[in-house]
Amino acid sequence: MSTIVDSFRSEANERCGMLLFPPAIAIAVIAKLEDAKVPVLGLDGFKIFGEKIQPSLEQSMDLSKQSSSSWDLAKKFLADRMNSDLFFEIIADE
Repeated sequence: MSTIVDSFRSEANERCGMLLFPPAIAIAVIAKLEDAKVPVLGLDGFKIFGEKIQPSLEQSMDLSKQSSSSWDLAKKFLADRMNSDLFFEIIADE
């Protein structure tokens, strides 16, 4: 896990060893990663049901083959889901 992502631990919903963020917080994490020039490799979407989580492949994004535009793509993807009940794990190359 990225130390930048981990610095937002208090704002995350921690499940199964993953830090899951609502879209608005995830965008803030991505902005910090961008400031530090740390590439975003992917976003994994999840729904939370009580104590359980359900992964959502259609709400996930692989950015591992992207160049420096990974931050913009990630922020747009999250902004499009701002009013959803989804949470996101952020995979960063740090």
